[in-house]
Amino acid sequence: MKEEKRRPVSVVLPLVLLVLLVATIPLTGQSNQRAFAWFAELVSVDRGAGTVTVRAPFLPHVARYIDSFEPGDPIVAVWTQLDGEADVVLYVERHEIMTTTGGYIVHAELVGVDLATRTVTFTVPAGTTIMQTLASAAPGTPIRLESPMRQTETVTEITSVTLDARPRPRPAADAVSQILADPNAALANVAGGWLFESDLAGNTIAMNCMLTQHEAELSGTCEGGPGPASTLTGAVEGNTVRFTIAASFGDNDLQLSYSGVVASTGARMEGDVSVMGFGSGFKGTKQ
Repeated sequence: MKEEKRRPVSVVLPLVLLVLLVATIPLTGQSNQRAFAWFAELVSVDRGAGTVTVRAPFLPHVARYIDSFEPGDPIVAVWTQLDGEADVVLYVERHEIMTTTGGYIVHAELVGVDLATRTVTFTVPAGTTIMQTLASAAPGTPIRLESPMRQTETVTEITSVTLDARPRPRPAADAVSQILADPNAALANVAGGWLFESDLAGNTIAMNCMLTQHEAELSGTCEGGPGPASTLTGAVEGNTVRFTIAASFGDNDLQLSYSGVVASTGARMEGDVSVMGFGSGFKGTKQ
């Protein structure tokens, strides 16, 4: 029997927090039948079993634990998304552990994993209409599938399929073009309240922070993360600011690392933020 490869808690929980953000996207003013699109490559169709097998890419960090699963395992694939379209698998969990029925998720049966190409192959049920559409498609055909955002059971329904369809390219990360770093600038004063906004894994993250500055040293507290108030530590050099927000979730830590440049007015900040391999631009506004 294959020894189970356990994911370090420090790796699992930060990713689970992002998963929860994906799975709890509000549906204000919309029907529970709102759908999302997800993309994969066709592997095979089994008319007798009423299933379709597909292959999808996953993000690099998934490779750290994906080989702990066995073929035949019921899994939940959680996707990162852009404008309602799921283009790459963000997280994989066992069905009995993650029983949510809402979000950018696909319940499936694992077929196999290819670490070299960072792809996961899995099987999902498909109705007669979907099977008829896929009957003419050759293995390897890129397909776009639609599933309800909210489902009554932990089984993913495919409501439509489009052949020869690929996800839209993701836009390049925003570069700091408005504010330029100046190592010879006077030490920026960033003490006070700030709102830091970013977009990580397709989800908006907004942190309200109160910064205290003692010469070049920064400290503070933030709210708006998935857990209780978070601590902030960092430093200022010229008009460049680097700091880390350490959020807690149970007994685990989530580290968000920021590197930004402060405008001459002292009221704006732009830069990059990263957490567990995810990264994006961020904007800071003094409150």
